[in-house]
Amino acid sequence: MPIVVNRIKELPESIGFLRKLKTLNASHCESLAHIPSSIGSLVSLRWLSLEGCCSLREIPDSIGKLTSLTELNLSGTGIEELPESIGSLRKLETFDASCCKSLTRIPGSIGSLVSLWCLSLQECYSLREIPDSIGKLASLTELYLLETGIEELPESIGSLRKLETLDASYCESLAHIPSSIGSLMSLRHLLLKGCPCLREIPDSIGTLTSLTKLDLSNTGIEELPESIGSLRMLETLDASSCVSLACIPGSIGSLVSLRCLSLSSCYSLREIPDSIGKLASLTKLDLFETGD
Repeated sequence: MPIVVNRIKELPESIGFLRKLKTLNASHCESLAHIPSSIGSLVSLRWLSLEGCCSLREIPDSIGKLTSLTELNLSGTGIEELPESIGSLRKLETFDASCCKSLTRIPGSIGSLVSLWCLSLQECYSLREIPDSIGKLASLTELYLLETGIEELPESIGSLRKLETLDASYCESLAHIPSSIGSLMSLRHLLLKGCPCLREIPDSIGTLTSLTKLDLSNTGIEELPESIGSLRMLETLDASSCVSLACIPGSIGSLVSLRCLSLSSCYSLREIPDSIGKLASLTKLDLFETGD
């Protein structure tokens, strides 16, 4: 069966008359280049997907009038920035702007999205900065920043008290994690895999008492902080391929819930502390090519 590609280039202005419309799915309309401002009149719209509309460069300011919107998917579009009015979407729960390779700016108004629980900006390669206002997202539980161009996480990130998953893997320019990260009392998964410019993990990581998974593999860290022993709920610690890692603190023996520890290809690591014998829950230990 031949594949049929939707060739529409724009949505008609009259679409704004659909006052009862709750779902609008224009995903993968690769020729779609224009969304009329009348879209702001869709007062009942709850779900808007423009995923894969690679010719779409701009979202109209009127999107801020979609006060019923709970899900917005702009992934894979050609947008370069988000309108400031996006902060008016007070009912928005999930926002996906992943794979927007031309996206360079997130407006400060994003901090007004009081209902947002999931924000995905992964593979936004041109995005260099996350606004401080992100710390106002009191409902946020999942934040995906994989493969962005960010150089640091904002200090305000510590205000995200409900955050459970923070994934900043493969951010090749990421060089700084603020000490405020220790305030993320609900954080369960912290994923920093593939951040080669990251040389240090703050001591405050020891206050992440809900953390169950920590992935530091392929980072530039030279040592683990002593405070890591306070992570009593940690089940998985992956520090594999940290070629500069030279020291594992004795406090690692306090990780009473640890089941999986990977230190493979840590070529600079010459010694494993005796305290490793206290890891009563450990079922997997990977030391492949360690100290080679």
